[in-house]
Amino acid sequence: MLREELGELLDYHRELDSTNKRARDLGNRQAPDGMVVVTDVQTKGVGRRGRGWEGEPGKNISMSVLLYPKIAPNEAPMLTLVMALAVVKAIKKVTGIQTKIKWPNDIIAGHKKLCGILTEMKMAENQVKYVVIGVGLNTNQVEFSPEVKDKATSLAKIKKQSFNKEELILEILRTFEPYYNHFLEELSLNSLKEEYNKLLINKDKRLRIKEEYEEYEAYGIGINDAGHLLVGLDNGTTKELLAGEVSVRGLFGYV
Repeated sequence: MLREELGELLDYHRELDSTNKRARDLGNRQAPDGMVVVTDVQTKGVGRRGRGWEGEPGKNISMSVLLYPKIAPNEAPMLTLVMALAVVKAIKKVTGIQTKIKWPNDIIAGHKKLCGILTEMKMAENQVKYVVIGVGLNTNQVEFSPEVKDKATSLAKIKKQSFNKEELILEILRTFEPYYNHFLEELSLNSLKEEYNKLLINKDKRLRIKEEYEEYEAYGIGINDAGHLLVGLDNGTTKELLAGEVSVRGLFGYV
């Protein structure tokens, strides 16, 4: 359980290179559990596998949450999925937009990427010292570069109106906290996987799986208690995919 309500401990900056980096720095200095880093402008935002995150200054949500969960290293990636549930639910409540989750860390609207989530952890003596969960949500940006305009969107672009970023941030945190506390009680996604699988855009779809040394097609089944993606192979067997080891796409594009 957190010592403070999420959002009460806020580290705000007009500009940062990375909210995750700032949160890691705070973690290294033993800042309080539940500290939230927010910036209006993120100059070097990074997503999964080191990909850059493009954002128009001041238009989007860039935030990171610093946590000290007593969990094993292999349990930390599940927090990405916990945050994804919170983001989808918060977006629905504030904007009315129903979004989907692309396993393991993207939020999708209309087959385009709306939000990315990046979870990082610091290890000490084979134990988790702290976890940082970063959220980059395209909020009020409506113009995108030619490189990403076909696969990125924003809340404002969908609804043709701007939204209050502070309201969205608080709702995400408010929604995440009970999910997080529930996860800490179980240390699994057993009681959350049904809700997650209903929102999973990879489910019941033909997928293209790319691993380090091979690429193949499979059928999306859903996540298991550990947050791994289960896929059905053409030989009739089921395979368990770990988030850090594979790339999952639809047969004909991003989703």
